[in-house]
Amino acid sequence: MKLLRDILSRRWFWLRHRTHVAVESWKNPPGDAGNNFKLLPEFGGWTVRPQQGWRRHRWVSPPLHYTRSASDRDAAGDWALERMGIG
Repeated sequence: MKLLRDILSRRWFWLRHRTHVAVESWKNPPGDAGNNFKLLPEFGGWTVRPQQGWRRHRWVSPPLHYTRSASDRDAAGDWALERMGIG
């Protein structure tokens, strides 16, 4: 019984691991440097978050930048570019 449980446990781990690897490779192509950022509407304002890393999860970490002053997506995009020193 213990042997069967160990085998099933290993196979379940392998299946979860391979699924995670497949999903991550689909979300981030091999040529992607991983330093991309997303502009998202959150909690009445706009935030800038990375696409990879622990700061991409809004329920775990604070955003890199946050504003309530931008009224629409275009204004928020201009704000994000200015804030990151790009535009």
